Amino acid sequence: MSQFYIACVGASGVGKSQLINRFCNDEYSLDHTPTIEEPFRKTFLVDEVPVQVDILDTAGSSEYAQLRPSYIKKCEGFILVFSIDDLTTVDSIIEIEKVIKLSKQFSAPMVIVGNKKDLVYEQDLQNCSKFIKDRFPHYKYIEASAQDEENVSLVFEEIIRESRTTKLQIEEALRLKKEMENSEQAKNVFEATRHGSVAQIDKFISNINKVDAETGETPLLIAAKNNNDFIVNHLLSNGADVNATNEKGMTALHIISNLKEDTGDLIDKLVHHGADINATSHNGWTPVHYAAAVANVLSVQRLVSLGCDLTIHNRMQKTPLMMAEELKDYVIVALLRDAKQQLNSEDGNSESKEGYLVKRGHVRKNWKKRYFVLSSANKTLEYYDGDQPNRKKKGTISLENATLSDDKDNKKENCFVLNDSVNKKVYLICAADKEDMNQWINTINNAIKS
Repeated sequence: MSQFYIACVGASGVGKSQLINRFCNDEYSLDHTPTIEEPFRKTFLVDEVPVQVDILDTAGSSEYAQLRPSYIKKCEGFILVFSIDDLTTVDSIIEIEKVIKLSKQFSAPMVIVGNKKDLVYEQDLQNCSKFIKDRFPHYKYIEASAQDEENVSLVFEEIIRESRTTKLQIEEALRLKKEMENSEQAKNVFEATRHGSVAQIDKFISNINKVDAETGETPLLIAAKNNNDFIVNHLLSNGADVNATNEKGMTALHIISNLKEDTGDLIDKLVHHGADINATSHNGWTPVHYAAAVANVLSVQRLVSLGCDLTIHNRMQKTPLMMAEELKDYVIVALLRDAKQQLNSEDGNSESKEGYLVKRGHVRKNWKKRYFVLSSANKTLEYYDGDQPNRKKKGTISLENATLSDDKDNKKENCFVLNDSVNKKVYLICAADKEDMNQWINTINNAIKS
């Protein structure tokens, strides 16, 4: 339930207490006793929404004027009351309005109330209404009678409506202000990172994981792109998100691995702080894919030594080894092949194999050159489009309970038959030469038996 603090202000004797007493207790008294700030509380409905209002009945006498700053600071809305049968009491609300406007940081909601309308004629009411609306054009004006109970509830409903609207406006203004401050601070931390200023970064360290709206990068991603070892280490030590990504889905480790410079130490630091060494960007590339693509042998070596997965295919269905072969980077090709062989040996698996073969499928079709990838661990033989720059996976042959046999019915040389008993298909496969054929047959047989 929403709660509001309201003050009822005005000169002495204008009927402030009578209005409040009539509203809260449905009582009215002809006796007048000067008030020294008396609180009231009531729960009621405003536009079918329950609210709780604390109403401060303030002193009107000049000897109590020193009490005003306390309630002005606390209250969210003000009912400014004058007596319609004595327009000299308007002077008091003019003075009070000025004090309120000077004392409040934001514009305070106010409702002007002309009380005791039961004591004047209609013509006087019209003249009074015009006078007040000319003097207070921005405030709601209500003529009321506490004695006759006329428009009393309306007075308090209107001040709640005004206060509710103002409170929402203030909350939104504060939210926008904070958002702008955070945005400016975030902007500063991005600039500090670009310039490599640790002192400036520390001033805005709470924004260390903010994302730059212009570039989509966090400070760590900016530092990684700049290959700034010292700033990267400083950001990591202060809680930077090591796996945050940019708009391409690249982490700091992807970015570092995509550089041509020696970035081995940074790779070590990022992985030590929890970087996912096998994370894939939006194009399906792992860090070692990026390192292989830019021919950074040192980065490939470091990633391999840290245990990266060399079997992951990107969205073009290429492993890092396939990319290196396509780029004809034979140093990285040899490095990755050795790593795969060593891994298979350590795992107790038979040697895996990759390369081109010519195949004819289980139904009659032309011979086609395919790129084959044998996975001993998964007991599968996957094949891809052959000479196209972007290989696409065409199928998978299961080696579970598969059998191999010689090609006795075909005149082509260096061929063998692979019977996929799981999918009930038979494949005729041809290697480049007899030695290559024997290597494939031995490797496939080892995979079948493993």
